[in-house]
Formats: sequence, C-alpha cells, structure tokens
Amino acid sequence: METAIRKGKTPFHANHIFPFGLSQSGYFSSSESEALVAYGDTLYGLQNGLISPENAEEAMFVMELNSDETATLYAVKLWQKFLFAMTSSNCF
Repeated sequence: METAIRKGKTPFHANHIFPFGLSQSGYFSSSESEALVAYGDTLYGLQNGLISPENAEEAMFVMELNSDETATLYAVKLWQKFLFAMTSSNCF
C-alpha cells in the first residue's frame, strides 16, 4: 500500500477475531492482509482517537472514515472492509 500513513508500532493481527490470521480469514487478499498487518495498528488508533493524525493523509483518513460520503482513500476502503468483516456473523 503506497501511503503517507505511518506503519503501526506493532503488527496488527486481530487474532481475537481472526484466530487463523487475516490472510486465512477468506475476507482479504494477500496484499490486503499484508497492509492490515503493517498499518492496522495506526488505522485502529486513528479511528479510536488513540493517536492524532500527523500528516494530511492521516487527517483525511479520519475525515473520510467519519463521513457518510464514499471513501476515496484506499486505506479507508480497506479499513471499512476490515470493520465489515469483523462484524460479520461469519467471523464468530
């Protein structure tokens, strides 16, 4: 994923939701799961206000994530896909 969003401080695995890993969940392509592992910690932090945006793209991520408009950033689309997969009844 080509982005100005910073990589997470720790790899993001979401093992409590996807016990066999993001890549084995059936929801994500290998490139999507790699991007989630690398950036998911930051995306989670930005979504939940645990970290503040440090650049324009991170600020745009927060803005688009909280908007009802269709997302333009790949990171937002990927994170929305993760959120949908996380709440899907097939995950539990």
